[in-house]
Parts: sequence; structure tokens; C-alpha cells
Amino acid sequence: MQNCIACHCAPLKARALNPQANSDSLWNVNFRGDVVGDSIERSDSIDGSGFPLGFKVRDGVARPGVIGLSASSDTYRVELRAMGGHQKEAVVSEGDSGAAYRAVSDEGPGLNGTDLAPNPLSFFTAALPADILSRFLQLAKVRGLAIASAASTQVNIYSFQGSFMRGDGRGYAEAPRITLKLAGNVSATQVREVADTALRASPLAAMCGAPLDNTFALYANGRRRTFAAPTPSRAPDATDPLKVWKSVPVPLDVSLDVPGMIARLGDVAPIASSVAPALVAAPMEPMRREIRVAGSTQAANGLSTSEILSGTARWGIRSDERSAGDQAPSALAVGAWGIAFCLTTQFLRYADFHKMKIRALRVVQSSPFEIQGSVAAVDLHAIAHPVDTHIFLHGEESDELMEKLMVMAQNTCYLHALLAGALAPVVDIELNGSALGH
Repeated sequence: MQNCIACHCAPLKARALNPQANSDSLWNVNFRGDVVGDSIERSDSIDGSGFPLGFKVRDGVARPGVIGLSASSDTYRVELRAMGGHQKEAVVSEGDSGAAYRAVSDEGPGLNGTDLAPNPLSFFTAALPADILSRFLQLAKVRGLAIASAASTQVNIYSFQGSFMRGDGRGYAEAPRITLKLAGNVSATQVREVADTALRASPLAAMCGAPLDNTFALYANGRRRTFAAPTPSRAPDATDPLKVWKSVPVPLDVSLDVPGMIARLGDVAPIASSVAPALVAAPMEPMRREIRVAGSTQAANGLSTSEILSGTARWGIRSDERSAGDQAPSALAVGAWGIAFCLTTQFLRYADFHKMKIRALRVVQSSPFEIQGSVAAVDLHAIAHPVDTHIFLHGEESDELMEKLMVMAQNTCYLHALLAGALAPVVDIELNGSALGH
């Protein structure tokens, strides 16, 4: 049985959907009886295909310039579907000319997930320091600095406040904290200057530091809705992933992918929830829950390897920043995955909690990344742009309830809270074991 971004098929074989068929009939056939959340009929699953958790699905012509140090602009596009429960599958395309990669995400026991893949927050926790470290090493090489090793530790803290029953819950984020652990025959002044430039040149760091007014479009049963909030997208209609992915995303050649692109590394002891039992038992009452995602990253030779502790598992996530190599997605692609996965989780949580009759959920997300300036002029810097998300919902609920679901999901998405909050990363530096501070 194989995973498919295009549909919730009955036990699957790799087959193509008829592109000439009426889309409503496809939805009726492929989604009849499916309700997102725990009540969804699990017509396929992460572990049903036998595929790795992450792999390349399409070769590119050239890697996007935005992963390097020159002025450039590329839009990363994520096409995602909910698979059932909290399992999600997404393909990210790296700009117009780059490759495309597939990944899956899940939730742990705390959200009644199956814990078969990293949760959404793990992706972003890996991506941000990987992007910064990559740019640090590129800059150090340009300036002839002898860096023996480059790594980081990182922690991201999020919280939920409010009531699921009343629908007034909100997600909050704190500024990401990163410690760069560097070694080499270099001075503290040199390291500080390169680290500051690397941070300014990181599009993911820029997105955290700017108060982004992210935009949305909603398609209810195939028809685009007009709404006042959240901020409506001005982009033309997106193409439903059901129509884009007419066959199963399969690996091009796993032997050419970086080993362990996304992998479970082991189990960890569960962390006690910060939600008081009395509040859990009384859903009408407001609650506050804190979520801490921590990890470490190592970078060398254009590749980054992160180990993320989240829930009851340790996850490995790898990225490739080489302009002449694409054995794994770039850190920007990993970050885009995380944002799309996180928003989708909130849709699933609310739809399940309120027993909404939603048969299908798919997402198209565009993340514009831009770098301006030059290394030579010492004015290299990233520009933050809003993320544009188009949501495709199908079911028996009214358009008004689907719109309400979108609002609730956006309000509680932790990564959208991070991007909207002007929460610039706090970066500390250690050089050869000695702390240099911010």
C-alpha cells in the first residue's frame, strides 16, 4: 500500500487518477466516509508504503540561489494532504528550477497520534539553525577563516492558551534560542562578525524577526470563499493538490538521497504535560499548555544533520545547502514543511474536537525567500515576506463553519504565531568551548 498526496484511496496500488474526470466525483469516490481527525478512516498510512519518511520525488535543473550568499529570490511551494488521524504528507518544490522532496509528519501520543514521523515543530527547530550554520560556514570560507567544526544547540518554546470548546484558543511562541558551538583558529571578533552576517542573511531568521501578516485563501467544496479575517490572499486561485499529483509520489532513487534524510533515532522518556488535570477534564475552562522542542545540529561540507527531541522520540532531519548537490532538501524547504504541517495539525485538532464532518483537507503554501546585498559590500541581508496559504476543505459542513475552522486553526498555529510575533532568534556563541555571549 503506497502513500499518495492526491487522494485517500482505498488500499492503494500505484495508479494515476483520470485527469479528465470530474473533480467532485473524484472527491466523492475517494473521500466517502472519511472525517479528519481520529474519526477518519485510515485508508493509507505512513508505514503502509514501505517508503522512507523523506525522499526526492523530482530532479531540479539548478538549486535555488537563495540558499547561497548572493542576491536572489525564490518561492518554495508546499503541496500537502491530510492522510488520516494526524498523519500528513507534503511535497516541497524548491523554487522554479529546484528539485522537489516528499516528507511525512505525525503527532505523538499527546495528540493521539501514531508517532511514526516527526511532529511539525521538529522540522522548524531543525531548519532554523541549519540555515544559519550553513551561511556561517559559507561566509567563513569566503573570508578564509579556519573553522574546524560548527554545531548548535537549540530550543523553541510554544504555548497554548484558551478553550477548545469555546473556540477561543490561541497559540503563542517565544523567540527561538540557539547556541552556536564553533571551533577553529580564529578570533572572537572574526567569529562574531561572521555570525552576525550569517544571522542577517538567513531568510528563516528574518521571518521570525519581522511581524508578518500571513495571508490565506479558503476553498470550500471546490469554491473559493470570500472572508474578512485572517488576511485574504491576493494570489490567483491555487491548483488543488488532488489535480496536481495524479499519481503516487515515489522516490526517484533512494540510493542517491542522503542517508537518513528523515529518520527515527530512538525513544525518549515522555515529558509530563504542564496542563493541570482539572483543566484537561473541563474543556469549557481555559487552559495553558507549554511545548518545548529542543535539539542539536551539526554542519559540515554543505550538509546539516539535526537531532530533535520531541514528544517520546528522537528524530533525525538532514538538509543539503550545496549549490552543486541536492541529496536532501535545503533548510529552507525543511522550514516550509514545518509551517505547512503545523497549520494542518490545528485544522485536524479542531475538526476532530468539534466532530466536524470534513472529508478531505489539502493545503498549498507559498513561502517567498529573498536575499539582498552582497558579501563584497558587507550588506548581505534577508528580506522577510508573508507566507501565503490556500486551504482546500471538503465535507458536509456549511461554508461558514469551514471558515470558522480556518480562523481557529490560524489562531492556534504555533509557527504562524512565531512568524507574526517579531520574535528574532536569540543567538549565543561559544568559541573553542568559551562563551562569547550574544
